[in-house]
Amino acid sequence: MPRSLKNPGDWTLKKLIQSTHLFAPSRFDNMERDVLKRITVERVTVYDQKKPGEARTTYRIRSYSYPQYGMYLHKTKTGHKQRRYLHDYAVILQLDHLSINVPFRLRTGSEKKYLPGQRGKIIDGKLIESQNYLNGKNMDFFMRLEWLYKDAGILYGRCTANGPPLKANPQMNLFLDKHALSVIRRLMSMGVLKN
Repeated sequence: MPRSLKNPGDWTLKKLIQSTHLFAPSRFDNMERDVLKRITVERVTVYDQKKPGEARTTYRIRSYSYPQYGMYLHKTKTGHKQRRYLHDYAVILQLDHLSINVPFRLRTGSEKKYLPGQRGKIIDGKLIESQNYLNGKNMDFFMRLEWLYKDAGILYGRCTANGPPLKANPQMNLFLDKHALSVIRRLMSMGVLKN
C-alpha cells in the first residue's frame, strides 16, 4: 500500500472545484460551450516509489472536444457554424483512491516546452493551429495555473512555466481549467470518481 499523497495545502479535487466556483466561475460556462465528444482512459500506470514495494496509480485520461468560440466558428449566411476542429488534451490525474476527497496530482496538456509567439491563425479560410496546440500544450492551463499548481504541490509532472502568472492570473487563485473540470464532472456522473 502506498503512502498517501500529500500536498502542503491539503488540496483535494472537492476543494479545487469549490475554489473554481469561488474564483473562476467562468470556467463552468466555458466548459459548457465546448462539445465534449468523448473521454477515454488511455493508460493506468502502477509504478514503484522510492521505497521498495510501494506503488501508486496514475490515470491518463484524454478529453476530445470541439471548441465553440472565436476562431473555431466561422460566419455563414445564416449565422455561425462550428469548424470541425478537435481539441485533444491529456488530463493526468494521480490519486490513491477514486474519490474527490483525497489528495491528488493533476495536469492538463503535455509537458512539452512552450514555444513563444505561436498563435492560431486563419489562412485562406482554413484554421492553422499553433505548434503549442499540435504538441498537446493546453495554453489556458500553462498560462494561468501550471506554476501555481507546482507551488501548491498538486502539479503532476514537471513545471514548464518560468514563474507565477502575474498577468494571466494576478490574484494567484487556484482553480480547474475547463478541460479538467469537464473530465472530472463526467467521471463523477459515471460513478468512477466518488464524492
